[in-house]
This record gives sequence, C-alpha cells and structure tokens, in this order.
Amino acid sequence: MGILDGIDLDSYQNKPRQDNRYAIIGVSGLFPESISVDQFFDKLLEGKDFIRDFPEQREKEIKKFGDSISKKDRTYRHAAYLENISKFDNTIFKLSEAESRVIDPKQRLLLTTAYRAFEDADILDELSESQTGVFIGSSNMLNYKYFDIIKTVRPDLVDIAGTGNMDSMLSSRISYFFNLKGPSVVIDTACSSSLFAIDQAINSIASGECKTALVGGAHILIYPENVDVSLGIESEDERTRTFDDEADGTGVGEAVGAVVIKRLDDAIEDDNYIYCVIDGVLSNQDGESISITSPDRRAQSKLQLSLWEKSSLNPEKTVYVEAHGTATHLGDDIEIKALTDSFRTYTDKKQFCGIGSIKTNIGHTIDASGISS
Repeated sequence: MGILDGIDLDSYQNKPRQDNRYAIIGVSGLFPESISVDQFFDKLLEGKDFIRDFPEQREKEIKKFGDSISKKDRTYRHAAYLENISKFDNTIFKLSEAESRVIDPKQRLLLTTAYRAFEDADILDELSESQTGVFIGSSNMLNYKYFDIIKTVRPDLVDIAGTGNMDSMLSSRISYFFNLKGPSVVIDTACSSSLFAIDQAINSIASGECKTALVGGAHILIYPENVDVSLGIESEDERTRTFDDEADGTGVGEAVGAVVIKRLDDAIEDDNYIYCVIDGVLSNQDGESISITSPDRRAQSKLQLSLWEKSSLNPEKTVYVEAHGTATHLGDDIEIKALTDSFRTYTDKKQFCGIGSIKTNIGHTIDASGISS
C-alpha cells in the first residue's frame, strides 16, 4: 500500500470511540520539481536528488528588478528550489493583481496550498462559519524579507504591502478568505515550527476549540544569498547525508505543505477519506544541554518513551522512523542514541525498524521541514 493510498479502517471501525486518535483527511504540497504530493512521492521512490543550480526562470524574474539587486551582490549556491514561486491565481482569492504582487510569495503559496488541501479533503463547501483552526509554522530565521525588496524596487507600493508581508497574516489570510471561526495561529519554534503546529492543532481539537484544523508550513528562499544557513551546520557541497559516514552538515531547500486534521471518529462518521491515523502527539524542550542549539539525548529519549506510553503503542511494531536528520555529527549521533535508548527499554530486537530523513533529498527546509517529513 502506497503512502497516499489511505488506510485499512477494519481495525478501527468496530472499536469504541477513540477520542485521542486523529485522522489526516486532506494533503497538499509544492516541492522541488513537483506540483503535488503524489508526484513528489513518486520521485522520492526513484531516489531523486533535488539539489540543483538556481532556477533560470527565477533569475530572469530577478533581472526585472534592475540594478538595485545586482548579480554581483548575490552568492549562488545549490539548493532544492521550487519551480515557480511567483505563480498565483489572484482571481480565485479575490485579490487585485497589484495587491497580489506585493504579497510575500510564502503567503501566496500557503494560501494556494491551503485551498488545495481543503479541496483534497472535499470540505470546501463546509468551511464558511465553521470552527476550523489554522496553524502555520513559520520561522523568521534565514528568510530574506520580501518587504525589503518592495521598498527597494517599488517604493510606491509600500502603502498596500503591509498585510501581505506580516507573518501573522500567514494564518489570518487563510482564515479570512475561507471565513473560518477557529483559532488562527502562526508558530515559530525554528526548525520544528510546522511539526509543533501539528501538536498545537491536535491539542486545540482535543480541547474543543475547533473541530477541524489546517496545519501548514512553507520555506521560500527567494534570493540566492538566502541559501546561506549561517548556523555552522552547513554542508560544504550543499548535500545532506543523514546518518552517513560522509555527512558533514545540512543543505537547504524550499517546500510548502499543508494537511487537514480532525478526530478519527468524526472522520469515520463523516465518511472522509483517511490518509493516516495519528495515535498521539507530545512535545518538549530539552532544557539545558551543551549549547542552546544542541539537542539532549536524555530529553529526547524521555519524550519518546512518554509518547509510547501515552498512546499505548508497541515499539516492537514500529516499522519506520522519520528523523530530523540534519546530517551533523552532533545532531545525528544524539538522535540515533536517543532512539536506541528508547527502543532498548522495551526490546532487544534489532534491525526491525527503518530510519531516514527527507532532508537527504531536499535538504533542510527550515519552517517546512516538519510538514515535509
């Protein structure tokens, strides 16, 4: 069964209500060389390496800005780039062409991806006035500000560019357009932003704040100088080799993704298509460690053990772990050792569970890394 073929509900249908389980009923995404999640997954199965030169089409668009953003001021690096970050149908979202042009591409692409995720879930007609929440992971780290570009090349449009370049509007514009009444939140926890957004969305559904939630994340580089990670974890050849002896750091990439989540019981009752079941979520902060950016082995293992216990999961039945996997010597080593500690608490079995990271194909997509995984 493929990852997008849905799940077998026989094991769920005849059980009493399981209020702590949740279903993903809609998905959408834009990835390098892929305009859909299905297309992207097919290329992953082929082992596609998406790291490449800066797209020629985007270079042509940059040249339209003129000498104010000159080639000599930019550093070209390889990355996993999206094909066309400017493509946007403003008529669907009732925006004038002038206004849409001054909206950050990140905001535009998230709005489009949200539409497609709701459409995939077949709930577009049910959204207006509904208690649907929007949770967007977005980090300010490493992002070139689109607003700065507007100020440089089109200062006459600054007055209408404000809301199109505020991070808070990443979720608010989605809620506004679809007339949603649930929480609308932008979450910044750096690289875990969009993954933590899933945690917060499920907690919001559990509390009754919303019945359905859209969770998304996006990372757009816009200009080549954006590609410099500048955290001391970058790979010399811009390739991410997670859990590999040749790993020397992380590369980077672009991605936009969104999923629609609701209670499993509600999804079954509403006859929604179910991509997968989320048995539980749990989050923490490592607290004091080697440094503020370093992970902590004991804290990670404790969290994993707590989640298995909370969700009544059997670790021996785990067949795959999608890891953070930044391909740094410190991070990968700690992540593997923490997982080993956790599994060893329950079993002595070996080689029954696969492990990997999507970063090996598309690099580190920062805000979108969690939702991409």
